[in-house]
Amino acid sequence: MDSSLYKCCFCLSTVKNPLVMCYQTHVGCFNCICQHLRHDVLSQHECPLCRQALHIRYDRLISETASTFHRSKRRKPSTVDPHEVFKKLLALKKKDKYRVFTRTLKRFANAAVSEEDLEQLDQDIQNIVSARISAQRLLDQKLYDPALYTNISI
Repeated sequence: MDSSLYKCCFCLSTVKNPLVMCYQTHVGCFNCICQHLRHDVLSQHECPLCRQALHIRYDRLISETASTFHRSKRRKPSTVDPHEVFKKLLALKKKDKYRVFTRTLKRFANAAVSEEDLEQLDQDIQNIVSARISAQRLLDQKLYDPALYTNISI
């Protein structure tokens, strides 16, 4: 495969954690697209190459192929990977990552501005997952009655 097909339109290097931005399969890095969504508040969020409306999603073929290409490390790795936190968020929302999730990514990009925000989001997702597991365990042991807690949804 030719690695030039897998260039990010923002940073112009081989994509890392690629996302398809529009129906013409223009590709960008996860972090670059988040930055674009965060800083491009006034526009209608268009694909920077074809100016179509954004329809962000993962693509199996592009993800698998792009992972085989070498990419030089440009930055110091952070303690929390935003891509991993976003995948946990999609799993928590029970969204299929191969379907369009533009609105979810816009909200995530605006919420995860700093490293502290990202760590807090990761911790919050972990807390919700743990609460669901605990509630299910108590329900299985018949110690928890969800009818008593109708105003609280776990």
